[in-house]
Amino acid sequence: MTAFLATVTMLGGFAALESLMHGMSNLSADFLLLLVFACVAAPHTLSLGHNARISTLQPFLLGAIVLFGVREAMLLALVSMTYFWIVGRPRLRAYKGLFNVCNFVLSAWLGGHVYYLSGGRAGDVSSSESLLALLLCVLTFFVVNTGLVSIAVGLEQKIDPFRVWYEKYSWTINSQ
Repeated sequence: MTAFLATVTMLGGFAALESLMHGMSNLSADFLLLLVFACVAAPHTLSLGHNARISTLQPFLLGAIVLFGVREAMLLALVSMTYFWIVGRPRLRAYKGLFNVCNFVLSAWLGGHVYYLSGGRAGDVSSSESLLALLLCVLTFFVVNTGLVSIAVGLEQKIDPFRVWYEKYSWTINSQ
């Protein structure tokens, strides 16, 4: 479990470093307002049944990818998930909070790159190229996020991670 957490943390750090190497984020008033809303939403989840929950933060991350870009989405993930860890009750243990932050940073980084590499354009959600790119972005975010959580839960509970994913998340694909 420790090696897995270290790997996720390292990959999240590399993703953040890669984005920072391409310049600072655009901290416009619109982005800062989205960031505030994301922080308000972060501590809340929606129950999907079968003991599965979805974070209300995910739509804000997808919006940040489409409206502002990958760097901004990662900054939004970092700040809002850190805020969630600080104010959430009961407070998660430090390693779980760090895992959640890195999971969302990685999901935003990969999903954002998929969006732009598959033809998505900033601010465009009406063209067929951008809609297809958005679908691929959502699927990437879903697979990375639920995959990492399933591996962590599987390692912690000593059960097959694929079984965790299948029982907790596979049926939610059509609800994303």
